[in-house]
Amino acid sequence: MVEYAYAIVHKGTNIVASRFESKEAAEDALKRLPSSSRRMFKIVSIDDPIVREYYRKVNMIRARNGLKPIDPRRG
Repeated sequence: MVEYAYAIVHKGTNIVASRFESKEAAEDALKRLPSSSRRMFKIVSIDDPIVREYYRKVNMIRARNGLKPIDPRRG
C-alpha cells in the first residue's frame, strides 16, 4: 500500500489536487504545469491543517453517501 507524505494544494480554494510519496515527486509534478498555472498551487505536508480540513469535509460527504472515509496518508 502507498504511503503519501506530500500534497499539491490549490492556493485559492485549498482543494487537494494530488498526493505524493515524496517531495521530489510532488515538485516534479508541479514543474510539469505551465508556469502561469504553477503559481496557483503549493506543495504541503500531508499533515498540514489545510489537507486535514479538506479530507474532513470530503469524508463528511462520503459518510452521507454511505462510502468509506479516505485516509489522506494511504493509497
